[in-house]
Amino acid sequence: MLESLRHIKQNKHLSIGTFLSLMLMVYLCFILPCQALALEGPEARRLMAGLELFPSFLAADKQIQTKQNKEGSLQLVILYNNDRRTAEKMASRLEQIGRIKSIPIVTTVIKSSTFNPSEGQLAGIFISQENIINLKFIVQYGKQNSIITFSPFTKDLQRGVTGSISITARIRPQVNMNTLKSSHLAIKPFFLRISKQYSN
Repeated sequence: MLESLRHIKQNKHLSIGTFLSLMLMVYLCFILPCQALALEGPEARRLMAGLELFPSFLAADKQIQTKQNKEGSLQLVILYNNDRRTAEKMASRLEQIGRIKSIPIVTTVIKSSTFNPSEGQLAGIFISQENIINLKFIVQYGKQNSIITFSPFTKDLQRGVTGSISITARIRPQVNMNTLKSSHLAIKPFFLRISKQYSN
């Protein structure tokens, strides 16, 4: 994409049709996803990157087959504080994936202050806002039930969630090794090798 943009700058005789096609690609790849979540700036990019990596975290769980609900699906929860609209759009984007490890996925959007995991088997929890309410309880639930808790916000990793993202020159998964151990989660070795490992 960057090479295409440089080509636009260097080629003064670029046809109108080609120029419009390249601009459409930029819009679809970069602008539209952020608009779809009604966010702007670094927060939008971090959320989108986290949303892209979350299924990979789940697929790396060696025990994911055992975390199906009674209907044979992977129940994923999106937690929010007050921005339900963004959480719902994120849930919709996750459901477009359809399956993880050939298992159908379903999503539920829940306000963090009302989170009650006793209602059924969960396969993963995604935190969609900073300073999420009840984070300590959410982290403890994940540990006790070997459930991946994921947040795109690095400070949540420091507070105990299983996974997050590291954004430097490239985007990498980030894993809290202490939480991983206390959760008795079995993660594929290759995934751990490509991840940035955090220990507090």
